[in-house]
Amino acid sequence: MTDFVDGTSNTAVFSEKMRGKGGPDPKADMKVMTNQATLTDAYNTCQGLNPLTATPLTSKQGYSWVMGEMCCTTYNHVSPPNTTTCAGTGFPGNMSNMAMVVPPTSYHTGGVNVALGDGSVRFVQDGISLQGWRAMGTIRGGEPSIE
Repeated sequence: MTDFVDGTSNTAVFSEKMRGKGGPDPKADMKVMTNQATLTDAYNTCQGLNPLTATPLTSKQGYSWVMGEMCCTTYNHVSPPNTTTCAGTGFPGNMSNMAMVVPPTSYHTGGVNVALGDGSVRFVQDGISLQGWRAMGTIRGGEPSIE
């Protein structure tokens, strides 16, 4: 707990993520994007896709939970809640070199539930600023509070 320099009440530990249905679902599918080298490029490329027409990489997120990999079971703070999920293709080497934009998603209107390091759960609105959302995803980024 001492590693949570930003404070346990300001740091996300986990969040909900919609499980893929095994068939097309614009909100739950992981979309294909070209692999990107930077966080900013991955974010911009993914959010530039039309979720209704982009090619799905998988419609089965959450099915292969035993893998424990970003593509299957986890989320990140690259993009705010309930935005498009993408994975880069054409990555060199293994999945550790794959650009991933995997926001939490939910069936709730307007946001997602996020568990914080202190054990509390907070409803985070889809409209949270990108800076605030990314700050929640770090334990020692020097951002002491969230929006």
